[in-house]
Amino acid sequence: MTTRKDRPGNPIGSIMLAALAQSFSQGLCNRRAFLNTALAACALAFATEALAAPCPAPGAAARNWPRLAQIDRIAEQALAAAPMAGLSIAVVRDDRIIHAAGYGRANLELSVAASPETVYRVGSLTKQFTAAAILRLAELGQLRLEDDFRKFIPEYDTGGRAITIRQLLDHTSGIASLSTIGPAMANSALDVTRPQVFAWLTGAPFDFEPGERYRYNNSGYWLLGVLIEKVTGEPYAAAIKRLLLDPLCLGSSRYDVPSEIIPLRASGYIHNQDRFLNAPPNSPTRPYAAGALVSTVLDLAVWQQALFGGQVLKEDSVRMMTTRGRLNNGQPTAYGLGLALTKFEGQTKIAHPGGIVGFSAYMSYYPDQRIMIVVLSNTAGVELGEDVEEPVATLLFAP
Repeated sequence: MTTRKDRPGNPIGSIMLAALAQSFSQGLCNRRAFLNTALAACALAFATEALAAPCPAPGAAARNWPRLAQIDRIAEQALAAAPMAGLSIAVVRDDRIIHAAGYGRANLELSVAASPETVYRVGSLTKQFTAAAILRLAELGQLRLEDDFRKFIPEYDTGGRAITIRQLLDHTSGIASLSTIGPAMANSALDVTRPQVFAWLTGAPFDFEPGERYRYNNSGYWLLGVLIEKVTGEPYAAAIKRLLLDPLCLGSSRYDVPSEIIPLRASGYIHNQDRFLNAPPNSPTRPYAAGALVSTVLDLAVWQQALFGGQVLKEDSVRMMTTRGRLNNGQPTAYGLGLALTKFEGQTKIAHPGGIVGFSAYMSYYPDQRIMIVVLSNTAGVELGEDVEEPVATLLFAP
């Protein structure tokens, strides 16, 4: 089943100063006016504090692209082949959201259809928000990426090793990953505390000396969440909301709290032996700043437009996020700061997958083609990049 939410385009490239001035004078966080401005300084001023006025409801996707039905076919085929309980997609081309749709079910037991407004756990897509928050604090002069992170978290024992904030961001710290330390993190339903995680990590041997190698690592981003709390003096969830979510009116994005009622939240599933099962509980204290946000494809499309349009961070900070990291010997990695850097069909691709109990996610940005794709599913272990994002990208590359 397919449901589609019509939504007008959000052209970032054209500067609408009149609309922006009007939104200022009315005290409104107007999403269209905000996204239509290229004045990064104004956007960064927004980012210093959450706006108190209500945000407008989103509009609808432009319907003037001739091959939207082919995206529907790609999604429906992937839904059946994977299989997936539900799936939502948003596509941005030339700074306009040209497609936003849901397929399958957000909840199987109640037969609730997935839609563009369905709220999913996004797993490691959280990392780009954590990285952006760190860079925002750096812009405010509250930290430097070359600082030893123990300057802010002196209670963490590195065995005398100096580890920079940048090395936490680009996965070159050498700290053992939380996802590989065995029984300590096995029971996903139980909350974990900061002392527990610190004890587990410091008790595990380093994978390598800082800066010597690259290895994707949730531990670094868990520690970055603690660092954000130390610098801002507020919980990670509150800091992300204030610095990033509220200024962009991302009202469906937040830190996951399983006990709270989140409107339009999808149920998570696993597929096992030809049937769907409810995913087991998962405490957000475990993924934390490495993977505990929830969002919608519409919010994430707006987020990408704002991030890469210079409306979240200064140009130099965005460049750092999208520049390959370097090891001590100068060798480049395939990862920036919260974002993976690669190629697809000869095109530069900035992307990130996400996987967490009961959910899968994928986001991509092709800067030369001005294409952004967001795919979210409420089924674990699905290859959304290969099964959905790449076929959609191939379709969009065609003349």
